[in-house]
Amino acid sequence: MIKTAVALGKQIGRFAAEDELQYQEYVGGLVEFILSVAPHKALMEALGEFRQEAFGEEGE
Repeated sequence: MIKTAVALGKQIGRFAAEDELQYQEYVGGLVEFILSVAPHKALMEALGEFRQEAFGEEGE
């Protein structure tokens, strides 16, 4: 899940408002969002890998 959180953070960080990065509340909100979404994204990735291995299907 750590890899997923870091990757998600990089993706979202690309779109972060640079002038807002100086504010702890803004950065804290981004961190909170990333950490709340990362487990779900990691689970979806794991299930996609399982489906591909079990059934030979390609992911979306």
